[in-house]
Amino acid sequence: MQERIERSLFEKIPGYALFRSLTQRLAGENEGNTWKPALAEIEEALVPAFIIEELDDGRFTIFVPSVPTPLAGAVYILTSDRVHPLNVPF
Repeated sequence: MQERIERSLFEKIPGYALFRSLTQRLAGENEGNTWKPALAEIEEALVPAFIIEELDDGRFTIFVPSVPTPLAGAVYILTSDRVHPLNVPF
């Protein structure tokens, strides 16, 4: 019942899936597809980011959280040479 309501109502709300995914990962409930921490080259700087997915063509979709609200931020699609995965836990 919960999944049915979630699919039919909540997933139509913009940003709901992103928020749900982030909170599940922070709570440790969804380890299988964890966002990977990374440094992303944006303009002339390295910024903390999370790799959301790797696309078929080798580019990455990343989420760059804003300060002071880490659940808000920007989503970028960058080439692999501009994304540097980090070997640290989420």
